[in-house]
Amino acid sequence: MRSNYQWGGIYVKATNLLTNQSPLTGGTYGQTLVPPNGFLARTDYYGLKCDFDNNRFEKLPYTDVTGFVYDSTGLSLGKPVRNGILNINSIGRTDGDLVFMTKDSTSAQCDFFSNYKGGTDLQNGVLGYGVRPMSKAWQIWEKGYNSIWTNLFHVGVNGNVGIGTLNPQAKLAVKGTVLAQRVKVTVAAADWPDYVFSKNYVLPSLQEVENYIRQHQHLPDMPAAAEVARDGHDLGEVNRKLVQKVEELTLYIIDLQKRIAALEQRP
Repeated sequence: MRSNYQWGGIYVKATNLLTNQSPLTGGTYGQTLVPPNGFLARTDYYGLKCDFDNNRFEKLPYTDVTGFVYDSTGLSLGKPVRNGILNINSIGRTDGDLVFMTKDSTSAQCDFFSNYKGGTDLQNGVLGYGVRPMSKAWQIWEKGYNSIWTNLFHVGVNGNVGIGTLNPQAKLAVKGTVLAQRVKVTVAAADWPDYVFSKNYVLPSLQEVENYIRQHQHLPDMPAAAEVARDGHDLGEVNRKLVQKVEELTLYIIDLQKRIAALEQRP
């Protein structure tokens, strides 16, 4: 039996057939959304089989006319492959999407939201996503603004993230322009070129620098144009070398100033 009058449960009570008296004291069970006192079973999330011979009820999964199954463990759309609160089985279905949502300007801001508050559990937080992929962990595709399906975001199983690229070769690869207000790159203290001002630092002579430039067409220790075009350049490394060259230039200027001062003091 089922109730079509109003959503809610169907509450069952029994009657003692021998004495024609109810073994329960709950009164008449009419339409209600609140569980009445003294009911034996309720059928809001499972089917019910009444076994009067053995004086027991058996809970059965609820299946509607389309074959969707709903019981105390969750809702299954199609035959469930594994247990979950919501099971969607699209095996053998070649058309349509598993989940399709249409929104407008009045719709909620968030499509999927998971807010886990586990007290002292270290995993408490908002929104978690986990898969066990063969090659790709997560991708976002778009068709609408773009004329064809276009990949916007890609996360590989190795943790590499690609924006505009399906094959990121670094933890973050962007095919396009990156706009930021600040970018910080850390360098080990020992690698920062303050060592140029050390008494033990051997400063190349200007003649050596000139000879190197004539031969290689770029400053010593700096990458060549062809190398940068082929491999790109490390922001932290290039900035370190630029500071080194500025410090070396400062030493050259100080030395030249001393020589000029010495020449000016000659009679």
